Amino acid sequence: ELSVADLNTILSSRDYRQGFMCVVALTLLDASKFNLADICQALKRPRFTPYLGRKSCPVTTPLFPKIIEADHVIGAFSGYFSIIESKAGEKSSQISELIWSDGMESGVAKDIEVQRNDRLICRSRWQFADRIENIAFIKGET
Repeated sequence: ELSVADLNTILSSRDYRQGFMCVVALTLLDASKFNLADICQALKRPRFTPYLGRKSCPVTTPLFPKIIEADHVIGAFSGYFSIIESKAGEKSSQISELIWSDGMESGVAKDIEVQRNDRLICRSRWQFADRIENIAFIKGET
């Protein structure tokens, strides 16, 4: 594939992860046609099986969406973990790594910055552009 002069495609690699837990925070853009309550309801009762990147990688536990108001991402996660701890009656896992896109207020300083080519430009032509992903490694309590 690399020897073809005009391949007209972007080659990319894929990672497959297993045995992990992740917590995701969403923030809406001003021009969004959806609201958080609708997204939360759709996650609670999805029409199709949720999967992670590929249909062969379905989510193995039920999703637990909550709407939390916070000034920054780390504050939203702290609020989310408080809800989990009150329901479970025990201390939940804490954040070890925080990843966010430019434009979001994280509440922590970034350790590294990575350029990703996954910002959708055109779905019909399957075209993507670059975006910056910020990463912070969290030590101790959040």
